[in-house]
Amino acid sequence: AKGGGVRSRTLLTSPLVFADIDECLSATVCAGGHCANTEGSFDCYCPPGTRSTPSKASCQDINECQEYGAALCGTQRCENTAGSYRCVMACQVGYRTNAAGDCVDIDECQEPRVCGEKRCENTPGSYHCVATCQMGYRATAAGDCVDVDECQNSSTCGAHATCQNLLGSFQCTCDQGYESARDGRHCLDVNECETLQGVCGTAPCENVEGSFLCICPQTGEEFDPMTGRCIALPSAVRPPALPRHPDAAQSESGDGLRRECYYDPNAAQACENVLARNATRQECCCSLGHGWGLDCHIQACPSLGTAEFQA
Repeated sequence: AKGGGVRSRTLLTSPLVFADIDECLSATVCAGGHCANTEGSFDCYCPPGTRSTPSKASCQDINECQEYGAALCGTQRCENTAGSYRCVMACQVGYRTNAAGDCVDIDECQEPRVCGEKRCENTPGSYHCVATCQMGYRATAAGDCVDVDECQNSSTCGAHATCQNLLGSFQCTCDQGYESARDGRHCLDVNECETLQGVCGTAPCENVEGSFLCICPQTGEEFDPMTGRCIALPSAVRPPALPRHPDAAQSESGDGLRRECYYDPNAAQACENVLARNATRQECCCSLGHGWGLDCHIQACPSLGTAEFQA
């Protein structure tokens, strides 16, 4: 303006403009959930069984078993799972829970070397380590190997034999007049008329089960094993038996005892000339034997026709 007055100016300014930031565009928020942008912020929506962390950076699993305890499963055991939980039976030691929630046995024998050198035997809820026993032995409940007494079975050696148990095995000893079969487990009759040619001398020989007979064709005759001939029976009356001590029968004759039967006690090789090793004195002396005893301690058989022989 004219006249020299003061001039004034007006400053014009524009208002500040604020724009919302969409946090959901960042990969560092709401991991595992759904991010929803809001004015000036955002929300994180997580799947069932999970919740957002305080910073809303991610969704984390809710451990329902810790937060709600026994209220969830009662007497059953609560097992947390990803996004949920399940109630399972509380199994005893040696059992596990299967997919259906039932208790099933744990086969510990599937674990390698669980028994070392022994054999693993699975049992309900447990297992045993059993030694691998050799033939003739069996395993105990403690896993040790002990001898099997095969002689407890009466049929092991069959008839006409005595069973002797050995460590890890057994032995069948045949009675007089029998011999072991090839399998060693039963005894067969010996045909002495074939194996002992001339055993009856001039008399006919007849084989019987476990023994043989020397038959005298004439009545009133008896076979004499000492001479190998049939001789006439003595006409004299049998002499009375001599008085003996009550225990003499057992001590002298050894009734019931089984010893070795010798063919000729007077021979040079008498100890090696054993007819049978499991015969009673009567079986020995009433057949082919002339001596009876053990380990070459020989008791001579009584002579034919004597009172002791007749007894």
